Amino acid sequence: MNNRMDYAFLDKQYNFMTKEHPQSVLLASLADLLDEEKAKRLIQAVMLIIRADKPDIAAYHMSSWFGMVCSAVQASLSLYDTVLLLSPDRLKLQIIMVEGRRKVSFVLRDAVSADMSIETSGASRSEVLNSFYEQTVRPIMGGLALASLTKENQLWAQFATRLYNEKDILLQKASLLPERRPVIEQDFAILLNELNVEKLGLKRNPFDLEFHWIEHMQHPDELIRQKVACCLAYKTDTSHGYCYTCPRLSVEGRQAKREA
Repeated sequence: MNNRMDYAFLDKQYNFMTKEHPQSVLLASLADLLDEEKAKRLIQAVMLIIRADKPDIAAYHMSSWFGMVCSAVQASLSLYDTVLLLSPDRLKLQIIMVEGRRKVSFVLRDAVSADMSIETSGASRSEVLNSFYEQTVRPIMGGLALASLTKENQLWAQFATRLYNEKDILLQKASLLPERRPVIEQDFAILLNELNVEKLGLKRNPFDLEFHWIEHMQHPDELIRQKVACCLAYKTDTSHGYCYTCPRLSVEGRQAKREA
């Protein structure tokens, strides 16, 4: 990969898009989450789609989905040395239905002017990531928490595991360009060691984690991370039940899913 921004890659890998779908069932600016009443209406709309009866279930899902955006930011910096200039009013949550199943994505407004090289920005890589988490992620998580009566740290936990898993995928994709591997590792280390936790309104770094490893559902010889937090999908009015990687799922329940 070269240093030219590849939005097609972000679309394919993270559902991070530059164009709206013509048949979305929900399309809403993330800036709505900065207004309590608008945030409540957006959460209610998501509740209907995911068939949830409480706002915290929708908020957990929405924060989990937002991990796509965080992963896209990380990939842009690590693979392309590019800064995505994101803000809540520049991002839209989009949901479409495909054969009865929802597909969640995020749409970037004005993509032409939404990125610049790290060199042009004049900022350090640590400054870039701190700015994104302080000015974009914190207001979104704060708005979600306020409107759903949940705790912010619980929402951050929803996408932490995804960032680790996506980092592993990036390392695999960088196998043809070994010079990017240390960059990927170094940029991820910033999340663990250099975020200003106080400015995020948190008591501890949400990404500094130790994981429990479990058997892969289809490939028992492989190990995968168990999620650090439950997304409450089992509380929706669907047949989903617990996710395979849910920390609340028992050993017996996980084995039953493997054998199903």
